[in-house]
Amino acid sequence: DDLGEDGIAMTHAARSTRCPLMQVEFTATGEYRPMKAPCGHCFSHKAISDYLKNKGSVACPTTGCNKHFSLGSITDDKELIKQIKRAGVA
Repeated sequence: DDLGEDGIAMTHAARSTRCPLMQVEFTATGEYRPMKAPCGHCFSHKAISDYLKNKGSVACPTTGCNKHFSLGSITDDKELIKQIKRAGVA
Protein backbone atom coordinates (compact mmCIF):
# COMPACT_ATOMS: atom_id res chain seq x y z
CA ASP A 1 0.00 0.00 0.00
CA ASP A 2 1.60 3.29 -1.14
CA LEU A 3 -0.87 5.57 0.57
CA GLY A 4 0.50 8.10 3.01
CA GLU A 5 -0.89 8.78 6.48
CA ASP A 6 -3.51 11.06 4.92
CA GLY A 7 -4.67 8.31 2.56
CA ILE A 8 -3.35 10.11 -0.54
CA ALA A 9 -0.81 8.60 -2.88
CA MET A 10 1.53 10.92 -4.76
CA THR A 11 1.69 9.72 -8.34
CA HIS A 12 3.86 12.36 -10.00
CA ALA A 13 6.59 14.41 -8.43
CA ALA A 14 6.73 18.00 -9.60
CA ARG A 15 9.73 18.65 -11.84
CA SER A 16 11.52 21.93 -11.70
CA THR A 17 11.67 23.95 -14.89
CA ARG A 18 14.73 25.86 -13.69
CA CYS A 19 18.37 24.99 -14.21
CA PRO A 20 19.87 24.39 -10.76
CA LEU A 21 23.28 25.71 -11.87
CA MET A 22 22.25 28.91 -13.66
CA GLN A 23 18.87 29.51 -11.98
CA VAL A 24 17.24 30.27 -15.34
CA GLU A 25 14.04 28.80 -16.77
CA PHE A 26 14.56 25.97 -19.22
CA THR A 27 13.44 26.56 -22.80
CA ALA A 28 12.31 23.91 -25.29
CA THR A 29 15.24 24.66 -27.64
CA GLY A 30 18.56 26.47 -27.61
CA GLU A 31 21.24 26.80 -24.98
CA TYR A 32 18.76 26.70 -22.07
CA ARG A 33 17.08 23.43 -23.11
CA PRO A 34 17.14 20.75 -20.39
CA MET A 35 19.82 18.10 -20.62
CA LYS A 36 19.66 14.94 -18.51
CA ALA A 37 22.73 13.37 -16.96
CA PRO A 38 22.87 9.57 -16.59
CA CYS A 39 22.01 10.00 -12.89
CA GLY A 40 18.73 11.68 -13.88
CA HIS A 41 19.55 15.24 -12.83
CA CYS A 42 18.80 17.99 -15.36
CA PHE A 43 20.75 21.10 -16.26
CA SER A 44 20.58 23.63 -19.07
CA HIS A 45 22.73 22.77 -22.07
CA LYS A 46 24.83 25.89 -21.51
CA ALA A 47 25.39 25.27 -17.80
CA ILE A 48 26.37 21.62 -18.08
CA SER A 49 28.50 22.22 -21.19
CA ASP A 50 30.40 24.98 -19.36
CA TYR A 51 30.72 22.76 -16.25
CA LEU A 52 32.16 19.89 -18.29
CA LYS A 53 34.32 22.00 -20.63
CA ASN A 54 37.84 20.58 -20.97
CA LYS A 55 37.14 17.86 -18.41
CA GLY A 56 36.76 14.13 -18.73
CA SER A 57 34.41 12.44 -16.31
CA VAL A 58 33.22 14.61 -13.42
CA ALA A 59 30.89 14.17 -10.46
CA CYS A 60 27.34 15.43 -10.84
CA PRO A 61 27.12 19.00 -9.51
CA THR A 62 23.94 18.16 -7.56
CA THR A 63 24.66 18.05 -3.84
CA GLY A 64 24.68 14.50 -2.55
CA CYS A 65 24.95 12.88 -5.98
CA ASN A 66 28.26 11.11 -6.52
CA LYS A 67 27.57 9.77 -10.02
CA HIS A 68 30.24 10.59 -12.59
CA PHE A 69 29.54 11.40 -16.23
CA SER A 70 31.05 13.07 -19.27
CA LEU A 71 29.73 15.45 -21.92
CA GLY A 72 29.08 12.56 -24.29
CA SER A 73 26.72 10.86 -21.85
CA ILE A 74 24.20 13.68 -21.39
CA THR A 75 21.06 13.78 -23.52
CA ASP A 76 18.13 16.07 -24.20
CA ASP A 77 15.46 15.56 -21.53
CA LYS A 78 12.65 14.82 -23.97
CA GLU A 79 9.96 14.50 -21.28
CA LEU A 80 10.80 17.87 -19.74
CA ILE A 81 10.97 19.45 -23.20
CA LYS A 82 7.43 18.15 -23.88
CA GLN A 83 6.29 19.61 -20.55
CA ILE A 84 7.79 23.00 -21.43
CA LYS A 85 6.14 22.96 -24.86
CA ARG A 86 2.76 22.10 -23.31
CA ALA A 87 3.19 25.02 -20.91
CA GLY A 88 3.85 27.34 -23.86
CA VAL A 89 7.37 28.37 -22.86
CA ALA A 90 9.61 29.23 -25.82
